[in-house]
Amino acid sequence: MALKVSRAMAPYAAAFEAEKTPFLHDWRICADKSLAARVYTRGDLWRLATRAAGALARRGIGRGDYCLHCFSANRLEDLAFRLAAAIVGSVPVTVNWQADDLDQARYKAALTGAKLAIHDDGYPRDFLAALSHATASDPLDATGLREEAPIDWETGACADLGPDDPKIVIFTSGTTGRPKGALHGYRSYEANRRTFDRFLGFEDGQRFALVSVNPLHHANATALTDWCFRHPGAELHLVERYTTHYWQALADIAAMGNRRVIAPATARHFDFLHELMSAGRLAIGERAFRAAMASVTFLVGSAPVGPTAVSRIQRYAGKLPVVRFGSTETCLQAIGTPSGLSEAALSRAFERGWRRGQDGIGYYIGRPHPPVTEACVVASVDPDSDDFLRPRPEGAPGYLAIRGDNVMSGYVNQPQETRRVLRDGWYLGLMDVGFWLRNESDGEADFYWMSRESNLLIRGGANYAYEQINRELKALIVGETGLAEAELEIAVVGVKLESEHEDACCVTIELRQDCPARERQVREALTGRAAERLSKGARPDRIRFGAIPRNFKGAVLTGELKKAFVAP
Repeated sequence: MALKVSRAMAPYAAAFEAEKTPFLHDWRICADKSLAARVYTRGDLWRLATRAAGALARRGIGRGDYCLHCFSANRLEDLAFRLAAAIVGSVPVTVNWQADDLDQARYKAALTGAKLAIHDDGYPRDFLAALSHATASDPLDATGLREEAPIDWETGACADLGPDDPKIVIFTSGTTGRPKGALHGYRSYEANRRTFDRFLGFEDGQRFALVSVNPLHHANATALTDWCFRHPGAELHLVERYTTHYWQALADIAAMGNRRVIAPATARHFDFLHELMSAGRLAIGERAFRAAMASVTFLVGSAPVGPTAVSRIQRYAGKLPVVRFGSTETCLQAIGTPSGLSEAALSRAFERGWRRGQDGIGYYIGRPHPPVTEACVVASVDPDSDDFLRPRPEGAPGYLAIRGDNVMSGYVNQPQETRRVLRDGWYLGLMDVGFWLRNESDGEADFYWMSRESNLLIRGGANYAYEQINRELKALIVGETGLAEAELEIAVVGVKLESEHEDACCVTIELRQDCPARERQVREALTGRAAERLSKGARPDRIRFGAIPRNFKGAVLTGELKKAFVAP
């Protein structure tokens, strides 16, 4: 692989030099719902990527051109085209196969000016035809990738791609109903590699296996698979999507060899595991599963990790979780629980946050990763405030702010939104409230998460914007009942009713006319068609009818709404 490659491409080319090394284990769901893997060497994936690069170059796709990635599950072809993008300089744009409808996909195409849609066989023809119109080009079918000719390196590859060039666009959940496209350059993902090496205590050449079950259209799987692409000692297990058989597959992977296994997860995954174990639905028993987890590090994030989650992870894995904290805008990782502390010291750190009582419970998220990432708790993230970026004292709640090379370049074609959240290198858009405490063991500052001051609902480790859910619910009700849009208002809030880390979707519906028959009709529409018509985050857990509280500007008072669902 003695090729002249760009500075941005060089880390990937170096990691893929060991062509005969087994690298990608592609776990697919079988007819009996079990999982089985096909193994590809680094050379196999590299050659597939050069064919993908050739397909892009022959379509005139090159440096700075945006391409929609429309994959219906985690696919190795998606990874091949991401690696190919580093060869030709194009920029993948993620499409959420769990939630994005055609309208959302066209919005992403228009916002980024995408020139091409790359897809697998999981999208219907009318969907692809509409994207063809949106991108002014015929979609590229990734299932035929093996028939493509490799790229001509002299004419098709981008030779001067650097750290500041755009690498990928990953869409947020958004707080206004429309997601924003977080644009990350290659610098972000180089910082991501250094972050995880430091966070998990890895050295160059160390062998490890990553089991990636989170969707590739999210920041989590994007960051971690890219980390593997840059690490010659890594092997990557790509799971098509989460199923109950994931846990047996994880145990099988752990038994494959003497190397550390990294398993990204959410607290909700352990709720599923507990339910499966309690019902006796796993082929592997609790004792055998716990023994198999000896070499597995669970990397837990995306939602608060409270005492129930920690106790379940300890029960089934025999260890504390490694907690990570960040966002799409911070290339996933900004803060994490330190590897240098003992289990006893980590337990005390978790418990200090849970025992604060009237001061407000805090969930331990760890520390930043200097010199790569920096974090602080500040009184205000509003540039017009006298308290802007003023540090908060120990134990005092404030807003979490992040700085480092991991932070995004900005939101695609949204300069005003970018200026709002990026100031002097600080990312201020988390809107997460937390505090810091001096660690009792080593005196370092530990960070704790308390709450989120934004209109997002956490479910299954993913974030869903209230406004997007409101639109989905209203469209379903109007379509099913014949009510006019003007006859009803909807306001959703996320409330932790039965879980310490999972929001229940609580829906308030205000009808213009108080009519029990109408209420019954609306309730039946929401409960009867929710599973098939609504995205995962929009499926109601609680429904109430009544007035929606608003302030004098007409904004919904979410705090008042939440009280309505928790009041006795």
